[in-house]
Amino acid sequence: MFAQDAGKEKTVTSKEYYDFREEENTRQVSLLTLLKGALKRWKIILLAGIVLGCILGAYKIFSIHSQKEAMIEDYETYVAKRDAYRTSIADYKVVVKTLQQQVKEKLNYMDKSIRMNLDIYNVPMATADFNVTSDKKLTTNQIAAIRTGIYNEVYFGGCLDEVAKKHDMSATDLRELITVKIAASGTTIRITVRGTDVETAVATREDILAELEKKRPELVKTFGEFTLDKFNESAIIGYDAESFSFQEKQNDSLTKLQTSAYTAQNQSNQLTKPVAVPQYSKKYMLAGGVKMGIVGLIGGMLLALAAVIAAMISKGVIFTTEEIDGEYGLRNLGDLSGTKPDKAADKMDYIGAGIDNYVKDRKVKIAVVGQADAGKVEAFLKALSGKVRSSAEFVYLPNVLTNAASLRKLPEADSVLLVEEIGKSDYMNARKEIAVVAESGREIMGSVYL
Repeated sequence: MFAQDAGKEKTVTSKEYYDFREEENTRQVSLLTLLKGALKRWKIILLAGIVLGCILGAYKIFSIHSQKEAMIEDYETYVAKRDAYRTSIADYKVVVKTLQQQVKEKLNYMDKSIRMNLDIYNVPMATADFNVTSDKKLTTNQIAAIRTGIYNEVYFGGCLDEVAKKHDMSATDLRELITVKIAASGTTIRITVRGTDVETAVATREDILAELEKKRPELVKTFGEFTLDKFNESAIIGYDAESFSFQEKQNDSLTKLQTSAYTAQNQSNQLTKPVAVPQYSKKYMLAGGVKMGIVGLIGGMLLALAAVIAAMISKGVIFTTEEIDGEYGLRNLGDLSGTKPDKAADKMDYIGAGIDNYVKDRKVKIAVVGQADAGKVEAFLKALSGKVRSSAEFVYLPNVLTNAASLRKLPEADSVLLVEEIGKSDYMNARKEIAVVAESGREIMGSVYL
């Protein structure tokens, strides 16, 4: 029986139904069906992949080996550039780290320094002016030596150590707050002391003068008898050009450090890392061959799969049992395509049981029609004879589309068994065979696929 169409039950003896089906020449096949059909030829597909994989793998190995000398030279050049790059990066890291540390220290110093935090327009200052005198007449060189000795004692001697301790600061911080000026000519010396306020500046100045007086005997031993006559002193809050220059110099120093750190970091970032090149070795050569072989294997299998599908489509063969059975509503008695020997007996039993259910207790002559290989059909019928228990008689009618004898014998049969071969029987010819059976007025009891 066929499937229903437009509310009417169509049978295999309905010629109108066959004519209607024959007019539909468009064949619709799903991709999944094509894949299933193509994968039945998996051995050919795998072989194609292996062949292409071996060819590409061997080509890759030969290609790498042929470039051996150039690869060795390129790798040596790369190693030299890489080592130089790593050395430069390491050097820049040291420079940048050092500069960043210096910037950090400079910022810390500027934050804590008293003089850096003074308002240059309102600086508390205490000054004292002295003349170097002596009961003896001093030469110009002696006066210059005494003035230099006093200058050195204030800046570099131990004079400031005791004063700094007394005012709870370091000698370095105190030294920043003091200026000793010696007149270009004459015997005048001016000491200027700065502080957070006028009182502190004055107290510090007096402590320094007291320490100088303590050190005077030592200076006398060195330079001869002299006296420091203070002839002027003052304490004011006002603009301090020297503090302005001092702060400007420190800020410039910080800017230079920051600029140097930025420049070094930027130069480090601009270094171009050498592009790695492969090192020639047997391991690398084999690895390249294996990778290319895998690519060839996959590519070859895909190409072979596509070729098989294209061949199947161009040949117009039957891909699956559902194509004919589903289109015409035929009963599939069995699919022996690709069946393993240990499973064939069970399927043959099932086919025999299906025929027995159809024949029952009747005596039926069944014509075997289809495009399957004659040798396979005869072997199938021989095996089937031992499985059928009913009084069914089988008559093989090959090539009903071209063989006149087979066509004439077709009406003599009571029913027809359609036997086709998956992947070999032509789809359109199978439809024509069904049409010929319909024209003869015979019923197709079912289909078998080899």
